[in-house]
Amino acid sequence: MDITEQITLIIELQEIDTQIFDLERRKKEGPLKIQRLDEAFKKRSGILKEGQDGLMALQVTQKSKENDLASKEEMMKKCQSQLYAIKTNKEYTAMQHEIKGHEADKSVFEEDIINILDEVDVKKKEIEGVKAILKDEEVALNQEKTKVSSETKEIEAKLVVLTKQRQEQAAKADKGMLIKYERVLKGKDGLAMVPVKSNACGGCNMNVPPQVINEIMMKKGLIFCESCARILYIEQ
Repeated sequence: MDITEQITLIIELQEIDTQIFDLERRKKEGPLKIQRLDEAFKKRSGILKEGQDGLMALQVTQKSKENDLASKEEMMKKCQSQLYAIKTNKEYTAMQHEIKGHEADKSVFEEDIINILDEVDVKKKEIEGVKAILKDEEVALNQEKTKVSSETKEIEAKLVVLTKQRQEQAAKADKGMLIKYERVLKGKDGLAMVPVKSNACGGCNMNVPPQVINEIMMKKGLIFCESCARILYIEQ
């Protein structure tokens, strides 16, 4: 087994794996982004429903107050008509006192209705604002779904090609070295073999001792970083 050739094969395999891991990461990110946008849209929809429910409750209260007001006005008319039939001052005074009480109640109902109408106007404006935001978010969500779907298809097509290349490359590698490489690859998120740059590991940036650099240059086998356990090589 030519160690130099095998190390070169593993380096080339790492280049392929780097692309595969990057594409797999991008493939996962798309649906996650859609999920976040969808959750935000549902949350906004919930806010809209709460606003609409609040508006409906206000309108029910408004209707109830208007009915109370109409009833009070009817009672006042009835009392006014009865004034002309009253024959004693005592009864007349009592009726006027009752009418004043109805007038006071009527004023309260009218003020309540005015306040409710103001609240209704505010609530309607809030609802229209939320609807406008929802419309924009729905457009953005649909656009993103289309974009992610298209990107996913492209990524999957590239992965098919790269996976085939990887299989061909892995078939050429020494089984023992391949097993060690793939074990590190899995544990280090797709980055198993890294170059030494400025006497530092290209994976963790920790210093690589001179004796380790000498061992790498001797190319007698795979040399691992003492800090992150990645496989080290020196670029030619």
